[in-house]
Amino acid sequence: MVNAPAADVEDYLVSVAEKDPKKVIDLYTGTDTNLRLLLVDAREKKVIYIKDKLYMYADNIVLGATDTAVITWMKDPKHKKLLDLIIKDTYPEMYSDEPIKPRDKK
Repeated sequence: MVNAPAADVEDYLVSVAEKDPKKVIDLYTGTDTNLRLLLVDAREKKVIYIKDKLYMYADNIVLGATDTAVITWMKDPKHKKLLDLIIKDTYPEMYSDEPIKPRDKK
């Protein structure tokens, strides 16, 4: 809802909360909030993009067809290395290519 008036966004959120309150509660108390935020940031930075109605990473890695499917994919331990790459591509400022120098002993 980019560029939508605040009143429209509020009306939409209220209607979602009335129809499915569990969904709203899960967004605030769920254990996958950090993954949902990663997905939002990765989409904004075009690290994850939609092609042919599928969420994609890199050139040919299909993550899923819905937000929920992508979160499920991210939670799967066998995708840990790819998830780490997505995190690194989304937040490159958190990583350094410089080797860590040992501290001087005092």
